[in-house]
Amino acid sequence: MNKKKVNVGIVGCGFVVDYYLDTIFNYPEINLVGVTDIINERSDKVSAHYKVPAFKSAKELIVQNDLDILVNLTDPHNHFEVTKLAFEHGIHVYSEKPITMDINEVKSLFDMAERKGLFLSTAPCNLLSSSAQTLLQAIKNNKIGKVRLAYAEMDDGPVHLMNPEKWKSKMGVHWPIKDEFEVGCTLEHIGYVSSWLIAMFGRVEEITAFSDCLVPHKCADLIEPVDSPDFSIAILKHRSGVVSRVTSGIMAPKNRSLQVIGDKGVLSVEDTWDNYCPVKYEEYSSIKLKAKRKTYISKNPIARMIFGLGKKTIKPIKRKRSINPFHNNMEMDFCLGIADLGKAILTGGQPTFDNEFSYHINEVSLHTQYALNKAAVKLGQKSSAEKIKLS
Repeated sequence: MNKKKVNVGIVGCGFVVDYYLDTIFNYPEINLVGVTDIINERSDKVSAHYKVPAFKSAKELIVQNDLDILVNLTDPHNHFEVTKLAFEHGIHVYSEKPITMDINEVKSLFDMAERKGLFLSTAPCNLLSSSAQTLLQAIKNNKIGKVRLAYAEMDDGPVHLMNPEKWKSKMGVHWPIKDEFEVGCTLEHIGYVSSWLIAMFGRVEEITAFSDCLVPHKCADLIEPVDSPDFSIAILKHRSGVVSRVTSGIMAPKNRSLQVIGDKGVLSVEDTWDNYCPVKYEEYSSIKLKAKRKTYISKNPIARMIFGLGKKTIKPIKRKRSINPFHNNMEMDFCLGIADLGKAILTGGQPTFDNEFSYHINEVSLHTQYALNKAAVKLGQKSSAEKIKLS
């Protein structure tokens, strides 16, 4: 492709659009040609604030511009139709997660993309962060020897107790309470860590999952109770033999940490939503492991120092810091994925979130989500639904 920039259009100007527009102009290879929303007042307001053209509909945005990438920021229930429309016009898609909420629709879209030679990349893109890439490099360099196990937490705190009905974006759009709770924590959040785990340890061959709705009626703004999961846990058996455990929820206190356990030690990241979070390394030795079990050593700062029980920071893979954390309330660049897809289009390469990888992330998310009331084993009974093997 003899172009220096990719033409990008955004469909959906709801709560999340500001997160993208905060950093999209930092990428010289991205040319934002326009935005649209089913509520035209929203797209008009975004247009005026960010000085980009607004269009009356997704179709108008598509047919009036030579788009390379359509960014699908609509609510999940509309993802399928908007992505399908883009594919029908030969346009690559970067979609907010989940790609759709139905596995058959996901398959349909990826089959269509493959037939037309198009990319369908998916959020979240924090796998492209300095923190994630530093962790992947440390594992590749055998920093902790053979990896056996990983623990990933994606708890975002008891959201329903944080007055979410008052949350607003920079453009004054309310946080979509109904959609967020109906979609559920798993489809909204598990990708933030499952993408790291799949990139590190290979595709998931077997999944054992459980999910549940612990608080059906979360706030007054919801007239009807919601039964989508607000807690889930999945045990993933990767092709490499590594086993990972992922919890996702909006009930427990905020915890977005990740630990990777190997024969020689542990690598850890305190917050996977922080693109620049340091990667820590704790080396194993017989003396250290035994010392750590002794309370009088583990709780004594001087003794800990003598036995070398502290964690070391691994030199990070640098990325230009382009985020305003005072707005996002998180150190995350939402446009890393769009830039990665754009680079692949311009160079004729493959994006990190290529079709196969994006599909697999959504496949794992959907199987975990819909384990609701299906994967439980009741005492004294046998169940054939404990495990799902992924092809």
